[in-house]
Amino acid sequence: MKSKDIHGGNLDDILVKQGIKIDDTNVCDFSVNLNPLGIDSTFLTNVFFDANTVSHYPEVYPQKAEETIAVFHNTTSDKIALCNGATECFSLVLRALKPKCVSYFAPAYTGYDEVCQTLGIPTSPIHFRKNDNTFHIDDEDVKNSKADLIFIGSPNNPTGHITAKAQLLKLAKENTNKFFVIDESFIDFIPESNELSLIGDTIPNNVIVIKSLTKFFSIAGLRLGFVYANEKLSSTLKKMSLPWSINGPAQAIAKKLYANNEYVINSQQKTEELRESFENALGKIENLKVYKSNVNFLLCELINTNITALDLQKKLLTNGFLIRTCETFEGLDKAFFRLAVRNEEENQKLAKYIGLIIKNEPICDETDKKTPAIMVVGTTSDAGKSLFAAALCRYLSNKGIKVAPFKAQNMSLNSFVTADGGEMGRAQVVQAQAARIEPCTEMNPVLLKPMGNSTSQVIINGQPYKNTTAREYYTHKNEISKKAFSIYDDLSRKFDALILEGAGSPTEINLLNEDFVNMRMAEHAGASTILVADIDRGGVFASIYGTIKLLPQKWQNLIKGVVINKFRGDKTL
Repeated sequence: MKSKDIHGGNLDDILVKQGIKIDDTNVCDFSVNLNPLGIDSTFLTNVFFDANTVSHYPEVYPQKAEETIAVFHNTTSDKIALCNGATECFSLVLRALKPKCVSYFAPAYTGYDEVCQTLGIPTSPIHFRKNDNTFHIDDEDVKNSKADLIFIGSPNNPTGHITAKAQLLKLAKENTNKFFVIDESFIDFIPESNELSLIGDTIPNNVIVIKSLTKFFSIAGLRLGFVYANEKLSSTLKKMSLPWSINGPAQAIAKKLYANNEYVINSQQKTEELRESFENALGKIENLKVYKSNVNFLLCELINTNITALDLQKKLLTNGFLIRTCETFEGLDKAFFRLAVRNEEENQKLAKYIGLIIKNEPICDETDKKTPAIMVVGTTSDAGKSLFAAALCRYLSNKGIKVAPFKAQNMSLNSFVTADGGEMGRAQVVQAQAARIEPCTEMNPVLLKPMGNSTSQVIINGQPYKNTTAREYYTHKNEISKKAFSIYDDLSRKFDALILEGAGSPTEINLLNEDFVNMRMAEHAGASTILVADIDRGGVFASIYGTIKLLPQKWQNLIKGVVINKFRGDKTL
């Protein structure tokens, strides 16, 4: 390792290093490689709200969690040793095998070298051979290495490339005097991960596989990973582990990780889609080389320019983005940086900013400034969202502000027909009247008109789109949500402020990953969000607290206030 490293996500340390003072609460962090979909919402109810996982002692040794992980990976628990993150896995393996010299294929995750330094084990890096924009292992480099243990990241961090399973097994077979530790921490991001992974296969005794569980499932704060090895080594590692080294919430969540197959598949497909789109945007930037990746991050190199990655990092920080510079990675220099894959809007905005900085052109905040917006969501349906949104429209209109209402999706058989013949929800018509403007279909881009037998007619921007079942509709939701966001953007350019309305509750756990009407819409609009609750329904404070706490943290941060309604007949006080 070239110097003491600063890992991704260490925003405070990087601000000090760069000599920058900014509001760190609004920095978009591209330096940490977590799932762009965020944490699986089912974990929030199944684990984090179970007080027993915190107040009771967990299993002294996490046997049940290991058994569950083993089933998910088509193996047996006697080959699995659960640890407090991948770094502890590395440490246990090194302490058990006691190598005299360790190598790792570089550039690589700096944690391999850090653990070796802590244990007093000398390291000697082996460099990947590099083609145009890919990296690969040369078998002769392994044969000639004097190390008796070699770390290989596959998929590798920070390059994102995979070493074929066949080549890894061939290296192990031809170099029986060496141990091979294969780090598969990012392999779950690949749709073909089951075919590419060594976990669950019969592997030679000199092969050990380590997998972090924090990246894909976005649970970095919990620290969870495991070792897959032969029964003898696995047993040794378990005996070396301290009692209660895996905390209660981590043990509980380990049993749930792969249970939600829909989340796993969606994460793999969405990550691939986002990465390809991000790569295409970055690939259009002159003087920037983007290396081919298979996972949720991209390695980039600045070429033919005087700008360094640290220069780029500093300028991006002042505009609300953090990137991971790679000068501390063995084999890389000040021209390299790594970008995590986040949501489409953030990816595209960052690509735009990088292009402007490289060309030494100013970043014009006005072009990216969103129209001020307020989102109104509710703890339940009929909590008073529509009326409260109408009141906000009238209040802002009275202040002389040109304001318009918006609801991404309505479901109603009784629609309103606009002057140009389009159909929209009636609630937004009332809100438009409150805003003293003519209603238009852009205020309600998606309208579902129930037809019976779980079928609805889908109206998009006032015009019939198709008749579909609920199941079919969900398969098109990604496409439909993009249309809704685009229509919102067009509408927002015509007004000084927007009042958005959500639907039902923003924390319907079974719908959270697909819901574009509530918090995902608020996030897109950059809207300050107000939560409305009806006191007459009972349990109002519990419903407010539960609604907020069930939201992912990034959406909790959007909640700026709470309104409690009191209904008397048809009037709201």
